[in-house]
Amino acid sequence: MRKAVVSIILSAALLFPALAALATAADTPFKDVKKGKWYYSAVEKVYTEGIMNGLKADVFAPDEKMTRAQLVTIICRLSGDEINGLGQGLTFTDTKKNAWYSDYVGWAVREGVVAGYPDNTFKPNAPVTRAELAVVFARYFTSREIYLADAPLTDSFTDGAKIAKW
Repeated sequence: MRKAVVSIILSAALLFPALAALATAADTPFKDVKKGKWYYSAVEKVYTEGIMNGLKADVFAPDEKMTRAQLVTIICRLSGDEINGLGQGLTFTDTKKNAWYSDYVGWAVREGVVAGYPDNTFKPNAPVTRAELAVVFARYFTSREIYLADAPLTDSFTDGAKIAKW
């Protein structure tokens, strides 16, 4: 699942105009991202552009599941928007106003990218599902008036009937 999510995020990152003119990147500091891996150059680019940092200074964790907090952080960084203090207005019962992700979640709420769960939680450490990933990107693209022509319809997926109505 993590590989699929990282692949989608890294592929989507290439759609953003801000990343169109990337400079030649230097090697990554990550001991778990080896040259020759299919994702190496994409990790190198998002790292040097400050889009993704890794879980530790020398660990990117490409095989781990991405969390909801990580997803909104990445999308916010891609946007280039200012975020200082946006986490202070969060009302989710499971988010801390001083957590590393709070301003990013605050940004995502302000932009209409996320709304949280009916029980007034955000679940920042929950793994992102494919459906959530698709909805978050669709909402982000809509908010920025980015339209993807010829995007596949849900009926083109073998498990399309299982996709939640939301």
